[in-house]
Amino acid sequence: MTNQDPAAQPATFFATAPVITAHEVSPAAPYDGQEVTLSVTAVSYSALSGATFYVAYDGGAFAPVTGTDAGGGVYTATLPGQSEGTVVSWYVVVTNADGIEAVYPGWGEGAPEEWTVGAVPPPSEDPDKLLLTEICTLGTDQEFVEIYNPNDHDVDMSDYYLTDAIYSPNNQFYWRIAEGNPGPNTVGGGAFGDFEARFPAGYTIAAGDTIVITMPGSQAFTASYGFLPDLELFEDDPVADNVPDMVPVWGTPTSGSIVGDGSTPGLSNAAEIVILYNWHEGDDLVTDIDVFSWKDPSSTTTSFFFDKTGVTVGGSTYGPDTPVSGQHPFAAQLSFGLSYQRTDVTEGNQAQGAGNGVDGRDETSEDFNATFTDQLAADPARPGGPAGEGADHAELVVEAKTFIPTMGETFPIRFISKPRSETRLRIFDQQGRLVVSLFDSRFNGPPSVIPGAYTAVVWDGRDDTFERVKAGMYIIHLSVVDNRTGDQETLTAPVVVATRLSN
Repeated sequence: MTNQDPAAQPATFFATAPVITAHEVSPAAPYDGQEVTLSVTAVSYSALSGATFYVAYDGGAFAPVTGTDAGGGVYTATLPGQSEGTVVSWYVVVTNADGIEAVYPGWGEGAPEEWTVGAVPPPSEDPDKLLLTEICTLGTDQEFVEIYNPNDHDVDMSDYYLTDAIYSPNNQFYWRIAEGNPGPNTVGGGAFGDFEARFPAGYTIAAGDTIVITMPGSQAFTASYGFLPDLELFEDDPVADNVPDMVPVWGTPTSGSIVGDGSTPGLSNAAEIVILYNWHEGDDLVTDIDVFSWKDPSSTTTSFFFDKTGVTVGGSTYGPDTPVSGQHPFAAQLSFGLSYQRTDVTEGNQAQGAGNGVDGRDETSEDFNATFTDQLAADPARPGGPAGEGADHAELVVEAKTFIPTMGETFPIRFISKPRSETRLRIFDQQGRLVVSLFDSRFNGPPSVIPGAYTAVVWDGRDDTFERVKAGMYIIHLSVVDNRTGDQETLTAPVVVATRLSN
């Protein structure tokens, strides 16, 4: 008998089902005659081979619709518009190269997803007035924008936008969104750290409530402030969390009006402007909701500010703004750890009438030196309601799959801790020896304690010395110790590291 070359041995192989990680119906609440796009995202040890959506109307038979491969494990299917009151049911089957299927929802035809087609919404109404109440602009991980709803009713944010993209030399102006060809040279965003973002469809800010949008993402924000924001511009976690993402005006969340040209969004400039505006699709003009600007006194630039007086789009013309030379940006660039905070919800001497804002306000006329202060530490509003109170037990979520670190694969791990607790997430081998520490609240900052909103980390298959571990089973160990009582909650889950021999 002769010894065989190990390189000629077949690869170690695990035949496992695909894992469906996300699904979406867009728009989220379809109405009469509106096309609907179904999408599903899946991962698999072996290559994905396709997805088939099964759709039924008003309790009829399910018919297959072949999914279109959109790349990255995403498959989509477009359904024709239906009449008001139609009940649409659907489920999806994803298959990999091994011929193994995964179904969402798990019971398939027995318990499908459903929606009822709604009525066509009434014509758009004038937008509600909202206020920018705090802006943190220095410190990559700390930056955020806070918005307050002073109305006695909830406000649907579906047609509201947030931007800092005013870069005149490249002809970027947010009010050109009505031209219908948004891009870096029309509405701006996606370059120089600027962003142009729309609020998620159906997102609502409650009467009297305050929301916070983080610029660098929820993971970075939580590490800085100890709780989750209401919204994030883009998903910065290795595994998607439950914090809603803002929507890019053009492109995708990872390459478009929010994140683009290799840069992530940021507000740290010697001069800058933040604009909250409203635009109903089909209208010629946008409506300014609120504006805030600042400029370091030593800076002579005016390219960050705007005046759209007399600009015509379609058949409509903008009213007067304050000329740039007459505007009053906050006359200071903040030190690290401080934020601009509103002190006057009446907006001081802001001009009323004939402007481009709600009820004719001229949002560029406000003297921000009189209505804001900068001598306060950043203090973003915490989420209200039970979600902000914290979980009463820890949670550990992992996928039932193996992974091969030598092929560049990583293993996602999500968890929730409890308030006022020391939290550690570690990997042990089967002999109980520590392999690697992935998270330690003493050094990484507080994790999420909000039910459904996970802190996410990934393991790359390396130990504490950055060496790849051997193939085999390892134990994920989450330890949560109450700082007051010393009570400990421990959760564990297995993870299998596979290997693939060279051909």
